[in-house]
Amino acid sequence: GTTILGVNAVNGDGLDARTGLCIDSVKVTVKVTHPCINQLRISIMGPTPDTGSPNFHAHSASHEVLLYNQRKTNGTGCAGGEHVFVFNELSERFTDECCTENFKGDYKPEGRLSEFVGSTMLNEWTLVVQDMKVDGLVGTVESWSIEFMVNECVKGFSWTDLSSTISADTSRSPVARYGAKALAYKDSLFVFNGRD
Repeated sequence: GTTILGVNAVNGDGLDARTGLCIDSVKVTVKVTHPCINQLRISIMGPTPDTGSPNFHAHSASHEVLLYNQRKTNGTGCAGGEHVFVFNELSERFTDECCTENFKGDYKPEGRLSEFVGSTMLNEWTLVVQDMKVDGLVGTVESWSIEFMVNECVKGFSWTDLSSTISADTSRSPVARYGAKALAYKDSLFVFNGRD
């Protein structure tokens, strides 16, 4: 009998072939001036751990994480001037604290920057700043930066024995795939990646 195994990559889809490094944590710093900071919505667009995988064809910067959006609260009010946010999930401070005159320092983002963990830093990253109120007030993004903590990517695989799903007359068989790789070894055939 022949054993046919299907493979699922567990942690390796974020592997960066050039550096072998994957994201452990992300910090985003944004310096912005605006006469009414609570009108702004700030987010970061980047990759996911599935970006670059042959099984997933998402755009390289298709994943959005919300950093700041306080226009639905009365906490921040119309604080004007220069604001410096360092969005860091380890921060204890939130941006919805009452009566802030100017933001400066570390703040917990509204979304989870940990959603980027496992992906590659060598990709397209886009800061999105939107003024959500049409009132003639104008602001400026003075600067922004992104900081990564990285570690070596570790690929792990789990194998599923699909032999019992195949009948002699091929009426039952695994889903057809294209672009897959296969390796024959003794009485086994290993099939991995590709698309169905």
